[in-house]
Amino acid sequence: MVSGGGRFVVLMYHAVEDTGQTATSDPGELVYVVRRGSFERQLDLLREAGSPVVTHADLAARLTESGPLPVIVTFDDGDGSNASVALPALLAREMPAVFFITTGWIGTAGHLDEAGIARLHGSGMTIGSHGITHRYLTGLADAELREELSGSKQRLEQIIGSPVDSLSAPGGRIEGRVFEAAAAAGYRYIYGSAPRVNPRIPDGGPIGRFAVTRDLSEGSFRRIAEGDPPVSMRLRHAALSAARRLLGDAGYDRLRRSILGGEQTPRT
Repeated sequence: MVSGGGRFVVLMYHAVEDTGQTATSDPGELVYVVRRGSFERQLDLLREAGSPVVTHADLAARLTESGPLPVIVTFDDGDGSNASVALPALLAREMPAVFFITTGWIGTAGHLDEAGIARLHGSGMTIGSHGITHRYLTGLADAELREELSGSKQRLEQIIGSPVDSLSAPGGRIEGRVFEAAAAAGYRYIYGSAPRVNPRIPDGGPIGRFAVTRDLSEGSFRRIAEGDPPVSMRLRHAALSAARRLLGDAGYDRLRRSILGGEQTPRT
């Protein structure tokens, strides 16, 4: 096991499937829907390994300790299962998580409503922004970017009655201009989706995260939590990043949908 040494791991979930129920039939979406039993097992693996599941507030103190790496659990989009399935599992194990909400989807089919978001917050979970429309922030004009960042932040703060200082960039698309705009809008913790172990809270770039997908093996999950992820994860991310640069966001999304047979924009 790799000891902490100032490093930490962030896990990125989306939806959790309840027993016998499938949240979506779209292959492009289903890959991000973790089975309920798998999710509960993964939380138990963290507990068995002694991995401290932490919030932003107590991360700094944990980074000075030796032993297993601290882990932050995050969810993107605001799927309804976050409150109905994930929350009870987290509370039963006294584990916190960060829930990034796409505010334009609040109250729509399959997504959290305001009461669900308030329930997460009232249960001790952290609420963050995932934009308003889930558009890639890197492709927006300056005025649109400011609205996505500030508008979503304000909506969530009205719902929970507390400051929102965490952002997850839709699609993991983030670069210097977006990072600077997010910091100016009042976000302190800014997340991307590059699969890397974080050496500290970065002040010049996004926090890396590992996507927990439907068919992630238990062995791979253990390695991620220990700070020794499979090399294949980094190689896959590098290949996808190269494809995005070559094809552009629209071209990449079309290619991905044609391969998977789905119709939706990838969820991250």
